[in-house]
Amino acid sequence: GLLDARVLALVMASDHDLTSVRATYETRLRPADDRLPPWDALAANAAMRRAARDVERLARRLDRA
Repeated sequence: GLLDARVLALVMASDHDLTSVRATYETRLRPADDRLPPWDALAANAAMRRAARDVERLARRLDRA
């Protein structure tokens, strides 16, 4: 859980598009660390879904600014 959240936070800090984040996670991060769960397991986590919605909402606000 906490490791997953930290990894995603790190990736999302540089890229706010979830499609790109997923691609980076699945192609660069996860293959290098077999402790990380598959993206689908992360996406199923309620806290991660909430965080993803928050990031998307923030990105929309920033686009309007």
